[in-house]
Amino acid sequence: MSPDIMQEEYEIRLVQYLLANRFLRQSNGKLVTSRTIADDTIGFETEDSLCREWLLSIYESYSFYEGFDTMEDCIHFIESSYYDNHLYRIVQFSTMFYAIIYENTQYQQVIGKEIAYFTRNNLFLCTKRPPSNLTFKERIKMPPIPLIYYELHAFDPHMKVFKLDSDTSDSFQEVPILDAIEYAVLLGVTFKDIWYSCDTPTQLLIIALF
Repeated sequence: MSPDIMQEEYEIRLVQYLLANRFLRQSNGKLVTSRTIADDTIGFETEDSLCREWLLSIYESYSFYEGFDTMEDCIHFIESSYYDNHLYRIVQFSTMFYAIIYENTQYQQVIGKEIAYFTRNNLFLCTKRPPSNLTFKERIKMPPIPLIYYELHAFDPHMKVFKLDSDTSDSFQEVPILDAIEYAVLLGVTFKDIWYSCDTPTQLLIIALF
């Protein structure tokens, strides 16, 4: 599945979105970012060249796989799966539908049309469909890193999240995406081809944003 937006248009849209959400700001015509990461005492301000290098890398860091063609197909999978309906959210992204479970870092699933990701023993694994014996583990639910949501939003500003109304009905309702941002972020993680090593300037930028 190819993105519906060319790289230059994507980068313009992303910069506008990050500026509007104050992840980036302009200073004397240059792009910079300053974000507090521990109380009010630690901050980091990038130089323009670092911001632009990072922004230019994002478009090609994504490789998309197909979701279900219709909401009905996605719901049919959920109802036929081994896991309770209420655990799932459906993310509509670029006309495709993905079934997602996000309880904590140890209990996650992302299911597309022909491929699925799931967590087991601290690993994020890929297969055609998740196994039937995954068990819930009590863990603190960590807050998501929202930047990946903003990156996805620049690809598809109309992305939506839905949940089933009950375990016995195929009806569904839309959820405010900012109330379910972790599901969009988890989907974005499975699309990512490129990760940042911890000793690069780009990683410093990402740390600074959160």
